[in-house]
Amino acid sequence: FVEQQLWRLGVSTYRVRKPWAVQICTASALLSRLLMDTFGAGARNKYIPGWMQRLPIQLVVGFLKGLWEGDGSLFVDHGRYITGDYSSISESLINSIRSLLVRCGIFSSIYIPLRAGHVGLSLRVQGKQVDTLGRLIDIPVLNVRYQERFWHEFDEDYCYVMVDVI
Repeated sequence: FVEQQLWRLGVSTYRVRKPWAVQICTASALLSRLLMDTFGAGARNKYIPGWMQRLPIQLVVGFLKGLWEGDGSLFVDHGRYITGDYSSISESLINSIRSLLVRCGIFSSIYIPLRAGHVGLSLRVQGKQVDTLGRLIDIPVLNVRYQERFWHEFDEDYCYVMVDVI
């Protein structure tokens, strides 16, 4: 779809196949300037423009799906969603995504991961909210268990701890 739309605008593209995705690349200076002016230049400066907060919900869902396919993750354990994460170095981008999720009836928390070498913020969706997110954006989940068996995260006044059995 993206390639077709770019072609209709007279922008040439080429594909780069990766083990996990297919990248659609272009060498258009005009498109590059448009995207940087609309969404920010560089990872730290990315943002979602205010007008996107007012889009119809179907377009918001499509946008969230694209974001999650790029930098997000959904995990399941024993056939059940357990968490959905989206990470970025841009605080503005994370806050805007959180607002878009609220428009879709999904609530999340923002935290700073406690992993060595990790820079930036993560947006986390948990519990029934992650089931709603998974159905909404219709992305196949990774059928794996957490690699780290003992983890904890802090978000403002709360500490989140993984519980296996009650």
